[in-house]
Amino acid sequence: MLSINNKYFYVLIAALFGTGLLYYAWQQEWIIFRHPSFASKITLQKNYSKKNVTLHLWHDKWLTEHNEIIWSLDDAENAKHLTRALLNVLHEEQCIKKKIHVEGAFTDQTNQELFLILDRSPFSKNMSIHQKLMITESVLKTLRKNDIRMPKIRFLANNQPLSDAHLDFSQSWPLEGF
Repeated sequence: MLSINNKYFYVLIAALFGTGLLYYAWQQEWIIFRHPSFASKITLQKNYSKKNVTLHLWHDKWLTEHNEIIWSLDDAENAKHLTRALLNVLHEEQCIKKKIHVEGAFTDQTNQELFLILDRSPFSKNMSIHQKLMITESVLKTLRKNDIRMPKIRFLANNQPLSDAHLDFSQSWPLEGF
């Protein structure tokens, strides 16, 4: 027969085990607790919607492709999603060799310049200057035609200005193109 000390010990072990299971389920988001102080996070989720956009790409001529992306009130986030979708299409059409990921997008304090951060350069060494310009213009035109209101765009790769032997990415590119 169990003594009183053993009973308390087993109850304590079971309570700690149950608490650990609940904590693990909460960390894995199997259980969700909502508190009134979290209401601001929930309302932010309502600011997103799906939007049909037009992607403009150069593949020996101007082509358009329609796509559905997540749209928000933030132009920088929209530019990130648009650029990501365009780069995926450029990769599928074999305009660029490697898959490029958009790591982020943000604006300066005056909302006059957009910084697009890529994980690598979209240009290969054997690309012509014309191909490089048209890929860049594809990004600019896609952003422009989908109402991204930033006068200047700066392209970064690995948090540094995009490096290319033919094109100067140390300066911002005007959104209206050339």
